[in-house]
Amino acid sequence: MKSLSRRTFLKTAAVTATGATFIPNLLSCSPNNKLNIAVIGVGGRGQANWEKVTNENIVAMCDVDYSRASVGFNSIPKTKKFKDFRKMFDEIGKGIDAVILSTPDHTHFPAAMEMGKHVYVEKSWRGFFDFGNGMLGDWACHTLDAPFRALNLGMPHTVETISSNPSPDYSFISDTSKVTFQFGQRDNKVPMKLTWYEGGEQPGIRHEWKVSKLPESGMIMIGEKKSLITGGRPNNPCLMVPDDEWNDFLENAPEKTIPRTLEEQPQQEWINCIKENTLPGSNFNYSADLTEMILIGVLSQRFQTKLEYDSDSWKILNRPDLNTYLKEPVREGWIYGENL
Repeated sequence: MKSLSRRTFLKTAAVTATGATFIPNLLSCSPNNKLNIAVIGVGGRGQANWEKVTNENIVAMCDVDYSRASVGFNSIPKTKKFKDFRKMFDEIGKGIDAVILSTPDHTHFPAAMEMGKHVYVEKSWRGFFDFGNGMLGDWACHTLDAPFRALNLGMPHTVETISSNPSPDYSFISDTSKVTFQFGQRDNKVPMKLTWYEGGEQPGIRHEWKVSKLPESGMIMIGEKKSLITGGRPNNPCLMVPDDEWNDFLENAPEKTIPRTLEEQPQQEWINCIKENTLPGSNFNYSADLTEMILIGVLSQRFQTKLEYDSDSWKILNRPDLNTYLKEPVREGWIYGENL
């Protein structure tokens, strides 16, 4: 049950973190006040994130690789520098309002989330499963966001992976794979199948799509009457119909009912929501479930197997030997979240 409590925490942290219990120094925050931000993961993608919020106060920077982080460190010379985020929080934690995390996946929870800080998190998707979750863990949160939200997919009951060249010791992602998710009935929605193709694999082209080839990346939602296609990100969906039919649809498009966010500006959206005491579009209430669905796929992909998943108990039913990977043991000194 501790694992489930942790999942519940992830889905509610974005709400509770705005209250007096967690961050009393933000009670008087107004949109004109500046936030005190700590950065964990300074170079590479981390720099691309914190450079978008330099109008706020960056009060601390933390990175284990001082060489890779040197450009960022030197650009804000007066900011405190750390190698260990635990020491950073011990020393100046009370003066930190929010944290930008651009680190490997396994460090996200201990680095600030349990402390109740506002967090901006980007996942490190590298090919070694000890540190990341491969291409599925990297891109599915973008590519599968639209069907997950629109179809209310929830958790799959079965996931199966077929790959051409699996890693013998299950430590590294395969060059190619096909991952099939099976979802049961949800309220008034029928059971669904979702298939993820990776490494150049693609679905067969249907005659009704009226295309000779598919783009290198993207997502197709196949309906009884029409199909919809997007790129790797769901920003610009398009019905797979002739141009004149598509143009006619745009001229008579249905009303937009889902709130829109800042286009390609998630960092600023995060800042605005902290100051306005609101939730961003990709808050933990939503993204925790999306991530869970994806990671069950990653587990199937890693071990090249079929998984029967019970989301209520958070258990793999047919492969209990893999349940330890849903919450892997951690080294002494790195145990977090057990009391949540």
